[in-house]
Amino acid sequence: MLDPAALNKWHAETPGLGFMVQDYHRLQLEYFIWRQTYQLTAGRLLEVGATVRRPYLEHLEYLTLNCKDPAAADWHNEINPSVQSPDIYGDIAALPFSSEHFDCLIATETLEHVTDPWAAVRECYRILRPGGMALFTTPFMWPYHGGQFYPDYWRFTADGWRLLCKDFGSVRAYPAEFHPESSIAQVAKEENMGAPDDVRMATGYLVRATKGDTRCR
Repeated sequence: MLDPAALNKWHAETPGLGFMVQDYHRLQLEYFIWRQTYQLTAGRLLEVGATVRRPYLEHLEYLTLNCKDPAAADWHNEINPSVQSPDIYGDIAALPFSSEHFDCLIATETLEHVTDPWAAVRECYRILRPGGMALFTTPFMWPYHGGQFYPDYWRFTADGWRLLCKDFGSVRAYPAEFHPESSIAQVAKEENMGAPDDVRMATGYLVRATKGDTRCR
């Protein structure tokens, strides 16, 4: 992952990124999504839980889906006026698409709000074609951020993500790091949380899961 200065430079110089919130966690998340998708030249892509469209994906067959309850979307729009209406309202645990329909799926900062993340990941797997790619992100060491229509249920470790995505052939889970100037490293040292090789102080995890590849890392 790039350091803060390099991430800010990437954000400033890359077209189509003006929608982003420029905190270090979000910059890492968006760089991960962009790095995995910017070379896609064609195909069907579904983004679940999308609140703002990613302009650099518009050349694809790009659909967005969000909460099936329009009242929830209206509430989200009230607290964040930049939120855009999805193409489709639906439920990530019961996606309204045929099996093996999409080439790529994105769900950022979504699974922690889902009552049954196992069912949600199974549905994501179902609608991907063989060889298709799912990109997930969720917070880990992050404050509770629930709301009237979006309770905050879960935090997943890298091990948890590998378990959730066990049906996928290839699963890679990358940590989103704390800012290098953060005091969290000092806290870990003072609290004697463990050896650096055993302890991961991550704000979240960035996950790439590929359907039908036999490798698992």
